[in-house]
Amino acid sequence: MIGCGNMRYAKYLRVPLSSVDHHTEELGRRAAELTLELSVNPQQDCKTILTPPSVVARASTVGA
Repeated sequence: MIGCGNMRYAKYLRVPLSSVDHHTEELGRRAAELTLELSVNPQQDCKTILTPPSVVARASTVGA
């Protein structure tokens, strides 16, 4: 079993839940940077930024 979002409590469950980490702090930082850029130059083209997720393996998948 695997979760999504790598919630802080996932490692404290009876069986620690493996999870996909979307790096939400990095996403928020990048979104803030883009918002500031748009406030300075509202005519700029849209940007696509990819932030690769990672898997945090815990007991719900390790050794199963």
